[in-house]
Amino acid sequence: HQPHFYLAVIDAYRGELSSALRGFNNARKLQPSGTAYTNIAEIFVYMGRIPQAYEWNDLGLRKRAPYSAYVFNEMLLEWKTGNVEGARRKFATLKQRYPEAISTINVAKLPETPQTFEAFAGYCCDSPACGPYMVEACTELELAVRQRQISEESVLKELRIEIERKRRLKKVYDQRKELEITIDETPEGAPAEKAE
Repeated sequence: HQPHFYLAVIDAYRGELSSALRGFNNARKLQPSGTAYTNIAEIFVYMGRIPQAYEWNDLGLRKRAPYSAYVFNEMLLEWKTGNVEGARRKFATLKQRYPEAISTINVAKLPETPQTFEAFAGYCCDSPACGPYMVEACTELELAVRQRQISEESVLKELRIEIERKRRLKKVYDQRKELEITIDETPEGAPAEKAE
């Protein structure tokens, strides 16, 4: 499940939330831990799919995700939906009980653990893995959002990588089709199966 997890994180950094969602879902299928569900919930927050984010976050908690991951997503949800006071309360819980949960944003270590929600929000808004998905929430706090900066050369390289990935995936699926087993009708003289 680890490769799917890290590829999904990279997709989130690249701004490919649908691919990130697919990657986290693949990781969940391989290892259906509670954290797999809270990872999906976080992507739903970024996508603005709030009901799904709440549902998957609750599923994560029921499947024994760390409470800190659940509260972190609740903080993002409060902030994304405009309830800054609610986000501050969730941040206070994290700061007091789970400071490690606010010392990173999408596996990227922060220079220092934020002491206020606004400091955390500043880091999020300044991160290309968080800010572009929280534009309205950042704007409400009068924080600038750092967009992902990418050169034309990088765009072409990513396009080539994506084309190659799709080509390889197609090759794998084509090979799998060749492996399909068909069952012929019962040959003459063989005992027929009894219908129940």
